[in-house]
Amino acid sequence: MKKILCLLLCLCMLLPAVTSCSKAPEYSEIEDRLKELIEASYEINEIFFGLGLATYERVTDPRASTKLYSDEEHGVSYYYFVIPDPTLGNIFAVQQNTTAKKYEEGDRKGFYYKAFDRTYGNIVVVSPSGEEKTFCMQILDAPIEGKDPDYSKENRYYYKIENYSYERMVYLKAETSEKVGGALYYHDEEKGIYYYQIKDYVEPTYESYYTDRDPSDYDYVRTDTGYLSIGNIKEAASKVYSAEYLESIYQMMFDGAAGITENSEILTAKYIEYTDPDTGEVRLMKSNTFEPLIQEKRLYDFSTAKIVRPKNGKYVTIEIESYLESTPDDRLTVKLGLKLQDGEWMLDSATY
Repeated sequence: MKKILCLLLCLCMLLPAVTSCSKAPEYSEIEDRLKELIEASYEINEIFFGLGLATYERVTDPRASTKLYSDEEHGVSYYYFVIPDPTLGNIFAVQQNTTAKKYEEGDRKGFYYKAFDRTYGNIVVVSPSGEEKTFCMQILDAPIEGKDPDYSKENRYYYKIENYSYERMVYLKAETSEKVGGALYYHDEEKGIYYYQIKDYVEPTYESYYTDRDPSDYDYVRTDTGYLSIGNIKEAASKVYSAEYLESIYQMMFDGAAGITENSEILTAKYIEYTDPDTGEVRLMKSNTFEPLIQEKRLYDFSTAKIVRPKNGKYVTIEIESYLESTPDDRLTVKLGLKLQDGEWMLDSATY
């Protein structure tokens, strides 16, 4: 029996990396690593369990709803779009065009006109059901001949609105009273409304715009966050938490999970990668329905830390006092796991 015990003891000494017999480190040996990991975990915790990565404000480019108003009586056309202003109401950004050509070709009809060395057009498509759909376009090539290369079998047209000459825009404000004397105006005959010029109006601009084709329950993550893909998030997380711990987190964050709420509801992924159908660009998006699980940091008093069981050369449990930032006197003793992975200690439990 003594020989067997001696043999087992020798094996434990010879194979510290692969058996539970290996000796656990002293706290002083891993204290600096523990502090480093906890500090780094705050950013990862915020990405996964807090508000998450910052996103672009959900704003639609008003130019996407550009329309053409043609006053055939006076031979004048207006190319315009509406800007919802929180203070002034709707502002009409207008370009006046003096040459217009009306055309009809089968079930297609509309106007072509030349303005500022660019060709613009408005197409009204009559669907088989009789419904009219209007699509505006800006063509940067040579003048068109009534032919549309983007015509589809569904009898619909798609165009990109781009490269507006803002220095030539005139900003108009709606008025229900008579026309302001001498001001440039646009008259909506149907509603009987005049529009007068606001010369000092500055149109708001945004870094990113949404379209009606973007997912409504996800917002684009800002590029200045430093995270452009799910791969970037995983790379940062893998420097803090163990692979085993992250496996279940990844499923919830990037794939979604079922049955984890009180009502066994399906929790959708917090982050997705969305491919723009027009450009093919893949962009990181964050759910705008995900409820944060944490609101503030949990801080740790390292002077109270000590290693407790279970412990060995590959895994240690640290008992330590902690508290939330807003309630420093409300102490909670927690246990944190550290796992030796590829020769380096990694957090194996949450720090929030």
